[in-house]
Amino acid sequence: MNYLGHIALAAPHTHLMAGGMLGDHIKGRLPAGLPQPLAQGVQLHRLIDGFSDRHAALGTLREQLPAHWFRFAGILLDLYTDHLLAREPEQYLGEPLERFSNRSLDKISAWLHHFDGATQKRFDLIRQQNWLCRYADASFTSACLERIGQRIRFGNPLHQASQILEQHCDVLDVTSRRIYHDSQQLVAKWLAENREPPAEPAV
Repeated sequence: MNYLGHIALAAPHTHLMAGGMLGDHIKGRLPAGLPQPLAQGVQLHRLIDGFSDRHAALGTLREQLPAHWFRFAGILLDLYTDHLLAREPEQYLGEPLERFSNRSLDKISAWLHHFDGATQKRFDLIRQQNWLCRYADASFTSACLERIGQRIRFGNPLHQASQILEQHCDVLDVTSRRIYHDSQQLVAKWLAENREPPAEPAV
């Protein structure tokens, strides 16, 4: 999952949605001053990532992609999942995409003062450029993958994202749907086993 996928899986719990976004920007040990509700959201984010990385369907996808995409199948699938959710919002988000995006970002903004400066800037960019809605556009999704490739210090095929998305859309679609469905079940089990969410900021 990328931003949209993590937010959707954490909804409607505001602190988990905020932690789901923050999870992409915290590596290693959690900061000592991070509020417990946000820490819980980051932990859920990591649980989902670990689950999807080990999912058998991802292994099957790797076998069906060209060999030079093997190491990057997870990144490809993360962005494709956001594309799928944005393309079919009524099925996966339960409401029109723009409404879900606006409502979710409003909720997350209540926790923004706990984000570090770099993550606040990323949040502002996501909101100003309407990323969550633009994932519905395959060309935007490809551009996101290409930008990720530019940040990787070694050679990678992400500059060919548009071709791989077009040529392997069927297997990406099947894999994404399966892993997202299983991730929904994982989150439901996790919520049932954890304490009730803490009081959340008014939005």
